[in-house]
Amino acid sequence: MRMNNIINPSELSKHQGMGELLRFGIVGFTATAIQYATYWVGLQFTNHNLAMTVAYLLSFAFNLWASLRYTFKVGGTTGRGVGFAMAHVVNYLMQMATLNLFVDLGVSKTLAPLPMFAVCVPINFLLVRFFLKRDGIRLFAIFKVRCEEWAVGAPLLAIFVALHALLIARYYHLFTPLQTHYWNHIIRHFHLSGFDPLTYVVVSDWQAGYNVYRHPLLAFFMYVPYMLNQGLMWLTGINCAIFVVAVMQIFAAFYSVVFLHRLLRHAMGISLFDTRLLCAFFFSLAYIMLSAIAPDHFILSLFALLLTLLVAANQQQQHTPMPVWKTICLFVLTAGISLNNGLKVFMAALFTNGRHFFRPRFLFFAVLLPSALIWAFARFEYKKFVWPDEVKRHEARAKRKAEDKKKAEEEARKRQLAWEEAQKAQPKQGLTPQILPPHRPKRPLSITPIIMYRPKWVHP
Repeated sequence: MRMNNIINPSELSKHQGMGELLRFGIVGFTATAIQYATYWVGLQFTNHNLAMTVAYLLSFAFNLWASLRYTFKVGGTTGRGVGFAMAHVVNYLMQMATLNLFVDLGVSKTLAPLPMFAVCVPINFLLVRFFLKRDGIRLFAIFKVRCEEWAVGAPLLAIFVALHALLIARYYHLFTPLQTHYWNHIIRHFHLSGFDPLTYVVVSDWQAGYNVYRHPLLAFFMYVPYMLNQGLMWLTGINCAIFVVAVMQIFAAFYSVVFLHRLLRHAMGISLFDTRLLCAFFFSLAYIMLSAIAPDHFILSLFALLLTLLVAANQQQQHTPMPVWKTICLFVLTAGISLNNGLKVFMAALFTNGRHFFRPRFLFFAVLLPSALIWAFARFEYKKFVWPDEVKRHEARAKRKAEDKKKAEEEARKRQLAWEEAQKAQPKQGLTPQILPPHRPKRPLSITPIIMYRPKWVHP
């Protein structure tokens, strides 16, 4: 058997793959049983989202140990641990989305995890195998800050933190108390140069608050911050959305500085002094500084687009085309934040791949299929989350108008009755009756005859 493996290594790889799949099935079944049992118990005390979150954390801890020691038999390193965590963050988002989808479709909360597991477990196997066996954590080496980048990054980071501290101090007493209707409260009281505080609203009380055709996935990207905020609410008794959003904004702003510095210095070959000067100038612009602290999507879009440019520049420097999977990931990230950003990803892929961009396989799987799917999802999101709320708002507005009209008619009728009673009571008291009600005076009729005037230029 050993000689056959040496002669035919593909057989060894095949057997290893089958063994990994079998061990993954055993570990996955055990982790799923732990997760479902914990979810069922938690469902007796809290809502399904929080119960699934606690259950997933317990399942994750078991799955990490079993995957490293048993399923894939690799050594535990910091990189693999971080990669495993990243894979499960993606899996957690998929599980929460599919769980709520099946609950909204009418499946009971007790049985909804079953179809959720059927959808998410196979995808999770591929993600975990990629990060543990193929060292997928190398993808995140791009976030390692180099020494020369701290010279401009550290001062700007301090400025971002100070600006967010000022913003938090301004709205702490307004936005930290727990509310029933966060939308009206936050929209009414937030004022920052025309920026919308929709991220505060979504992180405080999750809903498809953004325009789903312009930002099709942004609300779902905010689901993990929302769940984190729910946990902080439970621990602290206040709404921590302003703190959670501040951390996200500072992260995106700081790495925007790092990516811009790297593009100018290594992709364009500008001197170190000029690179630092241009970075400082760019982030000193008032609109950029406001975008870095405003709870909107602008700094997130800047972060995603600079990341796209940096990835494309690295591919060009290595003289390798941008693969399909990397194009899809960048498209989902950028177009999910703001749909028109997806066009920049396609432009970056076009300049990186050249004429290979128009190959049928790349054009279909990297451009046409993701575009169609994200547009279809936006339409589904509108029909599922936005349209019912709009119908309710229109019905409530029509009902309110009808009630106001009925109330005005009743008040007018009461005034008319009061006036008529006053007119009847006045002759008995020996008073001169009034001809018209006091609240609606009219001019007396004139006895002056009406003279028709015809201009001279009008012919009979």
